[in-house]
Amino acid sequence: MLVRKQGKHKFMLWKQRFVLLLQIIRGIFLMCLCLRQ
Repeated sequence: MLVRKQGKHKFMLWKQRFVLLLQIIRGIFLMCLCLRQ
């Protein structure tokens, strides 16, 4: 039970990091689009 809970917590941490990474990539992409115009 405890191990499963810990695994879920780890998954949540990775999910948070993944979302953050996506936001950074999106920001860079939008910046590139603005610079191209």
